[in-house]
Amino acid sequence: MAAQILGVSRPTLIKWANDGLLPSHKVGTHHKFNRADVFAFRDARRAEQNQAFNALRQFDIENPELTND
Repeated sequence: MAAQILGVSRPTLIKWANDGLLPSHKVGTHHKFNRADVFAFRDARRAEQNQAFNALRQFDIENPELTND
């Protein structure tokens, strides 16, 4: 369910957990995720993506000779 909420594959989700990017705890061999942590992680990633998009858009505005055909 967490992978679906984040829009990534299960292996990516587990990699993020193993890398410490997304908090989790293990029960046996299974990773368990706190719902609030998953939504907070999703919101933070969206904010980062929006910030990167806005920076690229600003670059495009400031440098039309580099980005227009």
